[in-house]
Amino acid sequence: MDGYLKKRNETKTDFIVRAVAERLRREAALERFRALQGVLTAEDVPEWAAKSGSEWVRGLRGKEREVRVWPTS
Repeated sequence: MDGYLKKRNETKTDFIVRAVAERLRREAALERFRALQGVLTAEDVPEWAAKSGSEWVRGLRGKEREVRVWPTS
């Protein structure tokens, strides 16, 4: 660890503070994610009920990948 920190000119304290802050950020994000689970149902979004999840995602990706033809003259 000392060699890693020396290359980055960082103290152990700074490294630990950054690591703990990152972990707390991730834990908070996970809590927010868990709080939202189940908020929307298939009835709230009809497209979800009509298609499987993978079909729905493929449809979205297909729209993003459409190439638009721009007039050249």
